[in-house]
Amino acid sequence: MRARGRGERARPEVILLDLMLGATDGMDLLSELKSHPRTAGIPIIVMSGATEEDFRQRPGHEHASLFMTKSMGMTQLPAAIKAVMKGGVGVQT
Repeated sequence: MRARGRGERARPEVILLDLMLGATDGMDLLSELKSHPRTAGIPIIVMSGATEEDFRQRPGHEHASLFMTKSMGMTQLPAAIKAVMKGGVGVQT
């Protein structure tokens, strides 16, 4: 997957991860990113059409810095990015 290679070469300040990736399970990628020494410290914002409750029931959810539902739209994304960059974590629905 191209994103895996890019994340390992360039060190982004934050990762925005959509759980619906097609052939790859987004939760698997989330766990993989957090277990790799080069990307483990990068905050990850997870976006999904799922509810917070559904997300919290999946193994690996604790690796996300912030969970946002897609229904929030892109208008709140800049504030979410600023929050995780300052060390804030949580859920926004």
